Amino acid sequence: MACLYDLPWELLLEIIIFCNLDILSFVRAYPPAMTCFSANRAWIITHMMAPVGDVALPSLVQAARLRHMRQEPDFQALGTREVEERIGLLLGPVVEEPEPLCWDKFSLSALCIMCELGKDAKQICDAYSQDALAIITRAIARQLREPTQQERSLFIDVALCLESYCLTFFHGREHLYLTSEEPRQQFFTRHQWMSRPSCLEMVERFYCTWAYMVKELRRLLAVVGHRLGYLYGRIEPLRNWGGRHAEYFLFFFQNDVTYKRMDCYGICLLSQGLSMFTKLRRMGDEELTKFIVANFWDIMEDDMTPLFHGDSLRWAYIDSLVPYSWRDIEVSNFVTLWSYALPFWDPELE
Repeated sequence: MACLYDLPWELLLEIIIFCNLDILSFVRAYPPAMTCFSANRAWIITHMMAPVGDVALPSLVQAARLRHMRQEPDFQALGTREVEERIGLLLGPVVEEPEPLCWDKFSLSALCIMCELGKDAKQICDAYSQDALAIITRAIARQLREPTQQERSLFIDVALCLESYCLTFFHGREHLYLTSEEPRQQFFTRHQWMSRPSCLEMVERFYCTWAYMVKELRRLLAVVGHRLGYLYGRIEPLRNWGGRHAEYFLFFFQNDVTYKRMDCYGICLLSQGLSMFTKLRRMGDEELTKFIVANFWDIMEDDMTPLFHGDSLRWAYIDSLVPYSWRDIEVSNFVTLWSYALPFWDPELE
């Protein structure tokens, strides 16, 4: 590290970005970096978030606060009621952030979480917008083959809104706020002001993004299922699966029409937020298979996992977020709508 002492902070930042390092890890290894990064935090966060676009999105700050809180050492040991109280105190009343955001009030760890969230949201934005744009340009004429900055901001904003949803309404394998409808009724009202659409537009974008992620997870689970099927063939039910975790997953994959475990398992994965989704998409087939087989066994062996019980959990209570007058909207319509991503596109470009 001695060779780093005379380097300007701008070059240190470029080294971090080039090597895909975490700022906090770098600071721990090279403490003098703390001073220069703290003194130039506004420039640093703007530079590192440049690929994402609008770093002033309030949805980024909201999701970062929730993720930061959940990384506190004692948080995972809290009971459901205590978790709900902490989240309630953190969210509080809706207060718009000043524009531009005052980066000096955020700790270095909070800024790092914002960068992580921005990267996760950008990955989902890129994948979803590219898939949807490829479909929509075959269906209608469109002037641009790439999303505009405004369209990208909508994709990223909703991805961050979805992260906030997961961090607000799930705790491990538990649902939160089941005894009160008020937090769910307020959810989209709280987030409308982020991109200022109508509430219905926000609901549509949210459903579209969720449906896209469900569809992608189905694809990844199918990759694992077909890979194992090639190795093991058709699996018959056993009374005691012992350590045969791969066959255990394959049995439920092959008999999903009967047991309907794949979508429930997908909900368990998605409830962990954007980082889990992007992590799975980055995995190679072998790594993905090992992770899914072990994780599926762990979750399925827990008979008390609430996400596996109740017909109303098909969409993990997302349907309870919409106003009462909209509850006759068919979820299947959103599943179809995701592929076109119609609520995201600028109609003037068609």
